[in-house]
Amino acid sequence: MSNYPYNPYSYNPQQYQQQYVEMQKKASQKRELRRRSTLIGCGIIIYVVLCVALIVLTVRLSGNSELYDTNALFSNCVQIFVSIIALLGAFFIVRRVIDKKHVSFIPFGAPANKKHALLLIPFGVAACLAGSIATGYMDQFLQKAFDVVFTEPEFAEPTTPFEAVIFLISTALVPAFVEEITLRAGVLQAMRKYGDWFAIITSSFIFAVLHGNMIQTPFAFIAGIALGYVFIATGSIWPGIAIHFINNFVSSLVTVAYAFGLDDKIIGSVFDIYAMSICIIGLVCFLVYFFDKKRPVLQKDTSLLSLPQKTGAFLINVPMIVSLIYVFYATAGTIER
Repeated sequence: MSNYPYNPYSYNPQQYQQQYVEMQKKASQKRELRRRSTLIGCGIIIYVVLCVALIVLTVRLSGNSELYDTNALFSNCVQIFVSIIALLGAFFIVRRVIDKKHVSFIPFGAPANKKHALLLIPFGVAACLAGSIATGYMDQFLQKAFDVVFTEPEFAEPTTPFEAVIFLISTALVPAFVEEITLRAGVLQAMRKYGDWFAIITSSFIFAVLHGNMIQTPFAFIAGIALGYVFIATGSIWPGIAIHFINNFVSSLVTVAYAFGLDDKIIGSVFDIYAMSICIIGLVCFLVYFFDKKRPVLQKDTSLLSLPQKTGAFLINVPMIVSLIYVFYATAGTIER
């Protein structure tokens, strides 16, 4: 009977076995993706808790609330301390738990192709600038159309050269290192096994929501895409740090210029020249890079999961949902009508 060719029920044991194995692989890949996302969500929660705890210890319990609100030097020193300990500490722990086999997961080495890195840095800065401009237009549109105003957290402006230096370190240098290590070497690397573009988008999403206000969130998402691509294309964290630092430094320098009473028209004119120049240089550099046949190709998704399945596994888990609800709630507090 086993050699009888006719099968009235069209039952193919071999095909069924293949389908069963594929279903098991999909389920396993979805569990692993959800585990990674769960840990990232825990990272966000740990970051928020550490931020609150450190601010309470260094500002509230020490009786320095007024000093924090009015003294730029003190407030920026606190922000430097909180950024390094809270954000870097939380996600360092999470990343090590995600992949225990990797002793060092941060690619501190030189870019694989220095020419590509030099071309992508101006492109990345231009992309960040484009994200800032797009966010500005969105802000203006929503104000006119729906009378919605986006606000940013208030901070004490620097009044001395030393305070200005500390302010630039707090807003440009420290975020460039801490956020690139956290988001690109941490979150993005953890998601790469599900495809480079999926890793870029998800890490950009986390990068955006962590900013916690609607003025920076859209910009951070656009900038995160460019930074993520540069990180993967160069195989090094340094180009992204350079892009992040240049973008934040220019923005912070404008703030310092206003704080020190420089003429608004001069500041505006200089920034316009800078913006136009960097956009042209960035576009030219990108075109040269794009038509280079040796430019790297992004890794495709090797998992069996579809995009909706990956997205669902990434977003739908308790820690991620809880952390996103809190961040969105905090973000809503920066919207005025």
